[in-house]
Parts: sequence; C-alpha cells; structure tokens
Amino acid sequence: MKPGDSVFAKGMSMTTLKAPVEIESVDYGGYSYQIVQLLAEAEAFPVLPLTYLLECNKKAVEMSLMSLWHARIVNRLLLWTRSKSLTHVCKLWVATDVSMPKTPDEACRLAALGLFYAKAKKEIPGLEWKLYRNTKSTRAEMTLQPPGKGKLKLTVAAPRRDEQPGEADIYIFPTPGEAQQFAASLKGKRFTSDLLLLENMNPAGVDINQLIYEF
Repeated sequence: MKPGDSVFAKGMSMTTLKAPVEIESVDYGGYSYQIVQLLAEAEAFPVLPLTYLLECNKKAVEMSLMSLWHARIVNRLLLWTRSKSLTHVCKLWVATDVSMPKTPDEACRLAALGLFYAKAKKEIPGLEWKLYRNTKSTRAEMTLQPPGKGKLKLTVAAPRRDEQPGEADIYIFPTPGEAQQFAASLKGKRFTSDLLLLENMNPAGVDINQLIYEF
C-alpha cells in the first residue's frame, strides 16, 4: 500500500457557494441527466467518483455540474479539510432536494461514502443504495443480490479521524492504518479506506471486493 493520507480525513470548515440570482434552464446535454440520476441515490459527490462512473474527464463533469448549479439542482460546497499537517480545499456537490451537511465532518463522511458508492455501483449489478444521515452518524444501506442467493443488506459507515465507529457491517476509514486501531473491537467486521478507494478510482484499479478486508 502506498503511504499517504486522505483529503477527506478530517473536516475543518465549509461554506456553500450561492448560485446566481437568475435561475437558468437546465442543459441536459453532456452528463447532466446521468449526474441527477446518480445523486438521487448517493445525494453528494466529489468530482472524482463521477468521472469514474461516467467514464469521462474532470472538465466534462465539472461543466455539467456547473449547469446543474446554475439551475439550482445541485449545491456547491467548498470544504476545508486536514490530512496530516496539510490543509486542502475540496468541492462537494450536493443535491438540492436533500439536507446540506451540518458539519465539515459530515461532509467528509458523504465524500467517503460517495467514493465507495461509485466503486460498488460500477461493479455490482442491481445495487441499491440508501443514505441515513444525522450530524453524528452518516450511514448507507446497500442492497445486493449475490448469484444464486437472496437479497443481502449491508450497512456502510465512514468514521472520520478521531471518531469512534458506530454500528455497521463495512467501515470506510481514512487510511488502512487507522482501521487497524479498531481490529480488536470490530473483529468479524469488514473495512476499506479512502486511500484504497482513491487509488483504484480508475479503469486499471482492482475491483471493490479486493479493497474490502476483514478484521
């Protein structure tokens, strides 16, 4: 595993950018329509998982997101985060028909869940995804149907740095090293990390089953 840290490890502050006063019509050219469909499940995304899902470049995704922002279909959030000793400014795009994150850490959880969703949605046929959110515990429930078996429901949580993990089946920690701190208390549970997801958010990356480990 490569050394490093996640830009979504710990939220510091955030601000929601205001769209222009005049509402523009939506140009459903480009990737706007597909992005709206994906946001209906995931609610929020950084840009990278959208480029992975849509198999296109960052500029094309950002142009479609800006069109949706001008039409008040998405909100544009600037998020200041900290990884190790570095500060980052990240963009998070949130559907306007859901609640905005109340804290920077909640925004970071949504970003991490967006990374996981993108890998799972791309690779697991028929995946269903539902978010359950509050300021202390943002979780997703994913439903899948393994071949020859009944439907399986799994909860996914994304505890951020210095947070205690709540109840879930799969955890997304900022880094693999942080996951190992909870090996004793979460024995039998499964985990992945922002770093592993980010490193494999490309056509050559390994599939999601190879990124999930058991404590």
